[in-house]
This record gives sequence, structure tokens and C-alpha cells, in this order.
Amino acid sequence: MINLNYQHLYYFWEVAKHGGITKACEKLLLAQPTVSVQLKHFSKSIGLKLFNRNGRNLVLSQDGKMVFEFASQIFSLGNNLRTRILLGENTSNTTIKIGIADVLPRELVFNLINPLLADGLNIFLQCHDDETHALLGKLALGELDIVISDVPVNPFIKVKSYNHLIGESSVTFIGSCKLVAKYKPGFPNSLSNAPFLMPMKGTSLRQILDNWFDENNLAPKIVAELTDIDLFEDFGKSGKGFFALPQVASMGILKNKKLKTLGKAETAKESFFIISPEKILKNEIALLILKNARANIFNKMKQN
Repeated sequence: MINLNYQHLYYFWEVAKHGGITKACEKLLLAQPTVSVQLKHFSKSIGLKLFNRNGRNLVLSQDGKMVFEFASQIFSLGNNLRTRILLGENTSNTTIKIGIADVLPRELVFNLINPLLADGLNIFLQCHDDETHALLGKLALGELDIVISDVPVNPFIKVKSYNHLIGESSVTFIGSCKLVAKYKPGFPNSLSNAPFLMPMKGTSLRQILDNWFDENNLAPKIVAELTDIDLFEDFGKSGKGFFALPQVASMGILKNKKLKTLGKAETAKESFFIISPEKILKNEIALLILKNARANIFNKMKQN
């Protein structure tokens, strides 16, 4: 039977994270010979070769990558426990660590995760915003439970993760009252040469819009490329151009009396996903997000 020494595992984890013994020793405040000896003992005790040499650098072997993944999960849980104890939080709460793609409309994100903080659920939320590819790396290391994104995992990305469709939404075009009055007649053909605020290239919504414009032989006049939803709203209100949002995320913005809907692109649909490490979604919190979204967000949108 393997007697796992967690102190040695921690030394291995730090060396793997920092890509070498020297930097890890600076973090651990230990001498290099000490860490080197402990790594040899750990490797021998579990019967696996953990590193390969590449010049002066240490590179994880296949076995080393597997051990590192488990170690990351172990020490991530340990850090969560320490934080909860220091903050004096109710340790009976269920912690859910959610990665949220930074391009998602904030209204949609709020509606997706707001039910998790309902009274009686005893859920402690940790939300992390970042680009999807960065979040997938954290998911692989066990630092996140799920990722919510507008793009599925590319099958060529070597990360063990699976896509679970939350729902689809057609795209709505929004603009100032004055612009909508001018361009409403003849929509969607009126969009040709109309001032337009585009999402940045490389985003899912940008690709959807580019494809839809091409399919309909439309060429709006792109006056800006933006990422921040507040800028879309502010420029839109000032009449600088139209912008597009998934219908499911447009209701809050349209409460502003200075903005109106120009029209919808029913065939241009944006999809949203929960990405998890498991093929069949078993996480109860993730299932709650999925069921609530389908019943109370996307189905209601279809009825409107």
C-alpha cells in the first residue's frame, strides 16, 4: 500500500507550478538540496517518474501531469477550507466555484446564478471572470467546478471537459429612438450602411453577426469595435450606432427609455453552455442553473 506523504506532494506541486526547483525553493524558503531529496523520496515512494529533463528545466512526465492534476485539486480544497475558517463562514454551506466567460452579458449571468443565493440553499458562491480558454485551464486543474460560456469546448483542445447546452437566443438589434425611427422602415435591408457598434473580432457574437450580414448581403458601417456592455449602451443612447445583443440578455437594457429595438435576426442564434469535467452533469448546483435557465429564462423568452 502506498503511504502518501502530503508534505512531499506539496513540494512536488510547487516545483511543478514554478517549472523548476530554484523558484520553488524561493517560495518554500527551503534549500535546494532539501527539496531535491524530498522529491526523490516522493517519486520512489509512489513508484512513478514525475519529471523529465529538458536542458536545465524540469518537464512533467505523463505520470507527473496526472499527479499534478490531483495535487491541484487537493490543495485547492485546502485553500478553500482555510479561507472559510478564517472568514468564519458557515462550513455547512456548499461551495460552488463558477468560471464565467468575460464576454457574457452581465444581465444573463445575473439571471443564471441569482437563484443560487435563494434563502435556504446554503450555497457559497465563488465567481471568476476570464477568457474561456483561461477558465478551461482552471477547470482542468480542479480550481473551478463549472464554466459558463458562449462557446463550446473545441474538440481539439486537450482538456477533459464536456458541453451542456443551456439554451439558444436569437439576436436583437438595439439603437437610440432617433436611429430606430430612421432605419425601422425596410429592416433588415436598412442596416446596410447604417452605423453599427460591433463586438470585437474573435468573439462568438461577432462571428454570428458577420455570418448573418454576409448571408443577407448587408454591409453596415462599423464605427467602433467594443467589448464592454456599458460602452455599447452609452454609445447606443447617444445615437452613435446600433448594437446587437442576444434577446435573452436585452430586457434590462431596453428598460432605458432612450433605447429601442430595431428588429430581430431570428436565424442568427447565440448558444450558451455549461462546461463541466463530467460527461453527464451530476453537480447539483450546475443542474439547478441548467433547469432554472431552461424553464425561467429561455422558455419564457420563446413565449414573448
